[in-house]
Amino acid sequence: MKMKQYKPQIWIDNFISADHKDSLIVKLWSEASDQFINEVPNNDTSWDWWTWYQKELINAVLFIKDIEPLYLDGVYALAQCFPITEGNRRAIVIVPYVAQQSNWVDCTIYSIKNNKWVKYKSFPIAIWDDCGGKESLGKCLVKKNGRWMYADQHDIDMEPKEKPYHMLFE
Repeated sequence: MKMKQYKPQIWIDNFISADHKDSLIVKLWSEASDQFINEVPNNDTSWDWWTWYQKELINAVLFIKDIEPLYLDGVYALAQCFPITEGNRRAIVIVPYVAQQSNWVDCTIYSIKNNKWVKYKSFPIAIWDDCGGKESLGKCLVKKNGRWMYADQHDIDMEPKEKPYHMLFE
């Protein structure tokens, strides 16, 4: 199997706020070989990726200076990450790539509390768009009047409501 250098799928690579300008670093950890790895399959087919990820028991690990690392197992190793800030609050939105018949996935948000990542919220989005979920996430996670708002994609697409959005940080 041909291999290539690993490049994380991060849409925005910095937390930017008045107090923080931390770079987010993503590395892959192989439980099978008990080490960080720098190469992944050259994406010949989705099957190559999944077979290799399952064989190597790959986890994604997110690092930010002075914050305990966040280990994301299984399908989250192929996730796309979207860091967000609001005032002093920082969070990361994780959109997993899941090879399944349904294109609905749980978008999970982790926030930082006491220098640790804490699972904060989860809501379903569709990943059937050509951007691997970025377009769907753009509908479900929006910034209005300086505040981050989220909505379940079902509420937006399937059963439109007058006000489907809720404040992310309460």
